[in-house]
Amino acid sequence: MAYNPDEPRNPAGETGGGRWMSGSAGGHAGQIATAQPTHVKALLDTYKQPSVASMAGDNDPRVATDPKIAALYKANLENDVGLFKDPALYPNFREGDFAGKSIREQAQVIVDHLASNLQFVYNHTTDAIRTRGMVWYDGAHKIAEQLGKEHGIELASAVGVVAILSPGKDWNQNVELARRITDVYANQQNHKFDAKMDAIVHDVWDTKYINKVEVTPERMKDPAFKASYDAKQGAKLELIKAISGKTLGELTDPLEKAAWIRTYDTAYNPQNYHIFQPDGSLGPLATNLDGKESALVWQSNNLVRSAILAIDAKGDRDKISPLMGSAHKVRSFYNNILDPRSPNNDNTVDTHEVGAALLRSLGQTSAQVSQNFGNPKPGVKSASGSAVTGLSGTYGFYADAVRQAAAKEGVPVAAMMQAITWDAKKATFGEASKVANAKVDALWTEYHNGSGSLKDTQQKIWDVVEKDVAAKVQGRVDTAAKQKAAQDKKAAKAATTKPPPSTEPPAGEPKNDSIKHSDTPDEKVAVLVGLTKVNQPIIDKAIAEIDKMYGTQSSSDVKKTDRIKSKAARPSVLAAKPWFGVEYIRDSLRFKSVVNTFADTKAIVDHLEASGEFKVLKYDADKLTAPKEWGWRVLPIDFRMKNGQMVEYYMVSKDQAAVAKQGHGIFEKWRNEDPAKFTKAQVKKYNTDLAASQKLNGDAWQAYKARTGQSESDVLASVTRRSTSA
Repeated sequence: MAYNPDEPRNPAGETGGGRWMSGSAGGHAGQIATAQPTHVKALLDTYKQPSVASMAGDNDPRVATDPKIAALYKANLENDVGLFKDPALYPNFREGDFAGKSIREQAQVIVDHLASNLQFVYNHTTDAIRTRGMVWYDGAHKIAEQLGKEHGIELASAVGVVAILSPGKDWNQNVELARRITDVYANQQNHKFDAKMDAIVHDVWDTKYINKVEVTPERMKDPAFKASYDAKQGAKLELIKAISGKTLGELTDPLEKAAWIRTYDTAYNPQNYHIFQPDGSLGPLATNLDGKESALVWQSNNLVRSAILAIDAKGDRDKISPLMGSAHKVRSFYNNILDPRSPNNDNTVDTHEVGAALLRSLGQTSAQVSQNFGNPKPGVKSASGSAVTGLSGTYGFYADAVRQAAAKEGVPVAAMMQAITWDAKKATFGEASKVANAKVDALWTEYHNGSGSLKDTQQKIWDVVEKDVAAKVQGRVDTAAKQKAAQDKKAAKAATTKPPPSTEPPAGEPKNDSIKHSDTPDEKVAVLVGLTKVNQPIIDKAIAEIDKMYGTQSSSDVKKTDRIKSKAARPSVLAAKPWFGVEYIRDSLRFKSVVNTFADTKAIVDHLEASGEFKVLKYDADKLTAPKEWGWRVLPIDFRMKNGQMVEYYMVSKDQAAVAKQGHGIFEKWRNEDPAKFTKAQVKKYNTDLAASQKLNGDAWQAYKARTGQSESDVLASVTRRSTSA
C-alpha cells in the first residue's frame, strides 16, 4: 500500500493512534520512534531513528533556533566518530582513512567500512541462513499475531510483550516467556493462589543473590552484606504476602501481578522451553548437549511487570512507547516485529550485529558493544548519550551500515540484512575458539598497520574462522561417536552380568484375549484373521458413521499375515521381551480418520465406545501436543474390540495428512541411521532435513490452527487424556 497519512495501514478502528507519527515514512501506525528524546524540551509524537543524520541533528528543527542544542549535536558526533580512531579497539581503520575529511565525511568512512563487512558476511554465508533471515521477522510477527489472537490481545500489545522481554534473552526463551505470561494473564484471572503455589513461592522468590553474589552463611556474617540481604528479603516477603490467598484478578499492582504469574507458572508448568522455527512455528523442546531439557530462566519481575502493562495498553502507541525504555535496540526490535517490511527501515543492532559489522567475535561485555549501546565501561572512553537528542552510543553508525548494505545487495529492507548477518556471525565468529579470535585480531592489526587490502583481510579472516568452526563441529561428531561407543561397551558389559529378561509378560500386559499362549504362531495368526473378519465390517460401519457425522475421511487396513509373524519373531523385540508373541500385537487391524478439527475428538471416541464394540485401551495425546523431533502430529488410540482383539486407531488433521507423504519421505532417509557415526557432510544434511521436516509439519500445524480458529489451549482441551483400562 502506498504511504498515505490519511489511510493508515493498520485496520480501521485499531487503537494505537490511527495515524503515523510525524516524520514516519509509513508502515503500521503503531510504530514508535526508535530514538526517543525524554528531555522536557523534547519533540513529542515525532518519529526519529538512530542514524548519522540524526546524530548530526539534521532532522531536529531545534538546531536552527537553539545554539546550545546545535553545539550538543556537534560535540556528540565528534566524540563518537573519535572512538573509531582508537586502534586498540578498532584496528579495522587506518590513520589515513580520516585524514583531511570533514566530520560528516569521517562518519561516512565508518559506515562504509561497517557496510563492507556486512556485505562480505552476507555474500559468504550459507543459502540456508540467507533464506532463513529473509523471513525471520515475518516469523516473529506471526508469533506475536498468534499470541494476540489466542489471548484476545491487540497486535501492538503482543509485540510489546515480546520486545520488553528480549534484553539479554535467547530468542526461544524470549518467546516462551511471552507465551506463558499472555496465557496465564488471559486464562487464570479467577484462579486463587492455592496450596500448590504456596508450596513453591519461597523457593521462587527468596533472595539467593545480592548484586550477583550468592548468599551463603559465611557471607551473612558480614554486617553490610546481611543488611543488604535483609532489605531485599523484606521486600520479597511483602510481595509474597501481597499475592498469597488472592486471585490474579483481585490484584491491582502490576508488580504483584507479575509475581503471581511467575509463581503460578512455576507451580503448574515444567520450566523448559521450545525451539521456535524461523517462520514462527513451534518446534521441539530445547535440549542441552547432554540431551537433557534446557531450563527456562525468567526475566526480572520489573520486566514482567512492563509486559503486563503492555497487555493492558490495548495497543495504544502512547502507552506502549514509554514501556520500551530508551534503548534503541529494544525500540527497533518492537518496530521490526510489528511491521517487518516497514519503509522506515529500522533495524535491531545488538552484540552479534556489532560483531558482524566489525568482522570480529566480540561479546556482550566488550568495549565496542558497550559503546554501541551507550553504556559506560570502566577504563574505556564512553560514547555520547543525551535525553535532549534521544540518541545513545554509536548505534547510528551500525544502523546506517545495515541499511546501506541492504540497499547495495538488493535486500528489500534493512531488518532482513540484519537478521541474515546476525545469524551468520553467530554461526561463525560466535562458535570460533579463542585461538581463532586471536588470529582475527592479529589480522586486523596487520591491516591497520598497512598490510593488505580490506578485501584480502576479510577473506583471510573468514578462512581462519571457517576452518576453526569446521574443526569444532567435527570434534563434536567425534566426541559423540566416542561417547556412543563407550555407552555401547558399557551396555554390552551390563548385558552379560544382569539377569536375562523375564520370560513372563508384566502383570496386566494387554493382549488379544482370544489367543492361547500355547498355540503355534500360525494358529495364533489364524485366530487373528478370524477376529479381523468379524471386526473389520464393524469398524468400517463405525467410521462410515463418523465420516457422515463429522466430515472426516476414514479408512481401515489389515496387516498382512507374514508381517504379523515377522514382527512377533523380530530378534530386537524378543531380546527385550522374550514372552512377546502374536497375541500381543495391536496393529493387525488398523484404521484412521483424517479430521477437520480435533474439537470433535471426544465426540468421536464417545461414539465408538457407545456402540459397545470398542473399549479404549490406550490414549496417547502426547504425540499430538508434544511431537517428537521430526514434528509429525497424530492422536493414536488403541481399542479392544468386543471379541478381545486389540486394534490401532489414529486421528490426523487434514492439514497434516496433506504433507504426510512428503514428511515420511524425509524421515525414511534417516530411520535406520546412527547420528553418532555421521560424517560432517551427513551432519549438515541431517540438520537440513530435520529443519525441513519440522517446518513442513509445523506449517501444517499452524495451518490447522488458522483454519479452525483453535488456539493451542483449545486443542489441548479437546484432546485431554481420558481414563483408560485394559
